[in-house]
Amino acid sequence: MAIIRGGQLTGRFSWTPGLTEAARRYTREKTEENLARLEEAKLEAAREAVALQSSYGFEFITDGGAGVVDVFTPYAEGLEGVSSGGNIDKYPGTRNSYFHTPVVTGEIRPKGVAARFLLASALEGRNKKAILPSPAALSLASEDSHYRSPEKLMFAYAEVLREDVRDLAASGFGFVQLTECFINNARFAKAAARLAPRFGECVSLVFQGFQGASCVYFHAGDASPFLPALEDARVTTVGFDFNTDPSAAGGSLEGKRAVLGLQNSTRKLPGEWLEEEPVALAARAREYVKRLGLGEDAEVFLAPSQDYDGLQTYPQAKRRLDNLAKAIRLLEGRA
Repeated sequence: MAIIRGGQLTGRFSWTPGLTEAARRYTREKTEENLARLEEAKLEAAREAVALQSSYGFEFITDGGAGVVDVFTPYAEGLEGVSSGGNIDKYPGTRNSYFHTPVVTGEIRPKGVAARFLLASALEGRNKKAILPSPAALSLASEDSHYRSPEKLMFAYAEVLREDVRDLAASGFGFVQLTECFINNARFAKAAARLAPRFGECVSLVFQGFQGASCVYFHAGDASPFLPALEDARVTTVGFDFNTDPSAAGGSLEGKRAVLGLQNSTRKLPGEWLEEEPVALAARAREYVKRLGLGEDAEVFLAPSQDYDGLQTYPQAKRRLDNLAKAIRLLEGRA
């Protein structure tokens, strides 16, 4: 069996009660005092997410996504030529509807965005991991009246993300993940077919010159048709969730690490299922890895399928993360 290297977060963690309350207070009354409290609550939530991941021995640690409301808003609000179009409900794999639509009305100029919303100070002394949207996801999520071409828009966003990766490398981030859930989702099949032939080239552009660990992670749809494009791309790691057929995916992982999102984090579990989850998840992972047909020296990380923040409650998210860690211990023979 492949080597289980532990776990990783593949998306945002649920907000703590303190951060939720601070955000609501600032939304109701946008004062300097409330803004200061919100920033303090973000940092405290990030520190708590970091502490949880570290307690489970995760090799790569994220800030839990505490610095942003959603993955698109920083790019909608932080780039020339892009604005926010309000809430959308087209983000695949979640019931949440607060993701903001980037509205492209002019030329997008390369400019680092991520360093301003990632809470790097909470990650000092850790092997820091950043989670960014992929250029294809940004393209497919956007409303575009300027480029009028999903390919051109994808490459425009790739230039922005390349600046992000450069800034993050300078800040000591050793792992950068691009998250993709649009190109592999049936709802976007027509536009995705136009992006797919150049997707790997675009990813390589994002990671050009980056010496750390790099990843493209797919969720909310079968990724196997898009994995061959990454075989020669400049990425060290490829990940996907339970929607991807393992018998069709294994051949694309040669020479790369794998992140497997086999814990279904799109749904909240009742109490009796929570008790059974670690054993069931470990069994599912064994069978899935077996079907991937990886070599014995292949390295695999077990992960939630996507963000934990769709689980609605912070206690449930903590419990699911604990269950993930227990499943990993079972796989490693430590429980």
